[in-house]
Amino acid sequence: MINECFKDVLIQRMRVMKTLELLKKALLRNFHFYLIVALFIYITLSFLTWASLDPWFITLMVVIIIMFMGQVFVITPFSLAYRFYLVSCQVSIAYSMLIWISHHPPFIDIYVIIVGALVLIIYFFHTWTREWLRTFPMTQVFSIFFFGLLIVLSDPKATPTTSYDMLFGLTIALFTLVAILGLNMAYRTMTLNKELKISDRIEYVRICKEKLVRKYEDAEADIDLLMYYFSSSLDYFIEGDFEKSFMEAYKIVFDSRGTAFKTIYTLPNVEERGKGVTEIRNILSHAHVKSKPKEEKESEVEELQKLKKVKKKLFDETLSLLKTVRFEFIEPALKGA
Repeated sequence: MINECFKDVLIQRMRVMKTLELLKKALLRNFHFYLIVALFIYITLSFLTWASLDPWFITLMVVIIIMFMGQVFVITPFSLAYRFYLVSCQVSIAYSMLIWISHHPPFIDIYVIIVGALVLIIYFFHTWTREWLRTFPMTQVFSIFFFGLLIVLSDPKATPTTSYDMLFGLTIALFTLVAILGLNMAYRTMTLNKELKISDRIEYVRICKEKLVRKYEDAEADIDLLMYYFSSSLDYFIEGDFEKSFMEAYKIVFDSRGTAFKTIYTLPNVEERGKGVTEIRNILSHAHVKSKPKEEKESEVEELQKLKKVKKKLFDETLSLLKTVRFEFIEPALKGA
């Protein structure tokens, strides 16, 4: 009798543990989605506690929600982050400038010019740099920080009147810089998701790893290394470090003449396919060539020209290589998994 009771308790405990494990996995898989939903509900409920039917209040509530949610979206791996963040940056600048300029009546007439100029600056430099400029670490966090500082400093009550104009000007300049970098990351995330036909790169890597481990039970070490290279390549691409992204992706399909992960899969006609890619890889590997205007040999000049040419198209080349990894290596390896 005691053994039966103990057995029942053990079974119930195992069921509870299994349920908790499933809930934990579900939470981790959809963490960014739950974060966005939770913050949206929190902000909305906060406004509803002192809600008013005044059209101006409703407009203000919508504007603030758009600004804040756009800043939060940039830390997610979703394609929608790009559009939300773009709108958030533009609305944030217009909103903060409206508050600031309301305390400077003589300058109200130039409000539209200032806001329009800032928006155009962000859009121009973002469009110009999004396929080559690297992003510094913690850009998303700095964006949220400067966003908060921008809103606070737009009101002179937040700081002494003698210094708040200077602080506000510095903050809006820094926010503009960070907004450009944040938009670049969001654009690259959107482009990567679209080209690889995925919605969340983090979730995709996790699912691929689970399926590969189930199919190739004796190659777990190789799978760990493969997924490390793939995940690193994706992250480097988002950060704008296309050289490292290219190198990491190259190791998966073309390193050692395509045999680096032969226990999992080998690309058909790998040597023929890899000629152009290997040439790019070799040029990047010799990127340490330094300029010596009066002493350079002709071969060094030629190498330097090749390097500049490769770097100009490295965004597209890296994206193409990642598509090869995704559709021609990982997907065939997963068939039947």
